[in-house]
Amino acid sequence: MRNTSLPALLCLATLSACATAPSSPTVPAAATPEDEKAVLQLEQAWCEAFRTNDADTIARIEDEGYTLTNSRAAISTRTDDIVEAKEHAIEYAKFYNHEQSVRLYGDTAVVTGITSLEGISGDKPFKLDVRFTDTLVRRNGEWKAVAGHVTKVESDAK
Repeated sequence: MRNTSLPALLCLATLSACATAPSSPTVPAAATPEDEKAVLQLEQAWCEAFRTNDADTIARIEDEGYTLTNSRAAISTRTDDIVEAKEHAIEYAKFYNHEQSVRLYGDTAVVTGITSLEGISGDKPFKLDVRFTDTLVRRNGEWKAVAGHVTKVESDAK
């Protein structure tokens, strides 16, 4: 058996632990009031992009992995949104958010509210409100939509 000194073993053990230990996570930037304003401006631009079928803006706002769980419980993607806008599959007369709330968690934002929609889809007029939750992340200084969920708000039958 080789004679190895205790300090040498401790040094080797420390180096080994450092080489296999996971790196510490990146500390997110602190959220500021300007972040909330930027997120709400992005949400407004996103609504306007859908209303006007602006595929380029939709592509810029939505992350490549973006998904939406729509009001029929189906999953749609960024690609679906871009194609729909290019084909003018839905013509919106109104598409706007209200009653919004923003919660910031460093480089993540969760936005809730109501989207009011009115337009024509497949030659059929529609008008509805959906309650939404959008999740955005800040990457390289830009906010990107990564996930969304909407639920149809049922109107009161009176």
